[in-house]
Amino acid sequence: MSSRLIHGFHAITAKLRHDPDAVKEIFVDVARHDARARDLLAHACRHLANPA
Repeated sequence: MSSRLIHGFHAITAKLRHDPDAVKEIFVDVARHDARARDLLAHACRHLANPA
């Protein structure tokens, strides 16, 4: 199985929506406390089996 790095809020959200099993890790800058970062993390928690 090959790995592919994707970046950007829209790209990651789309991948979570369409193929959540393909997402292995999500990195978010700890300094990000804005709505987009919160929404992305909330979306990840809903779609991933083991959110950290």
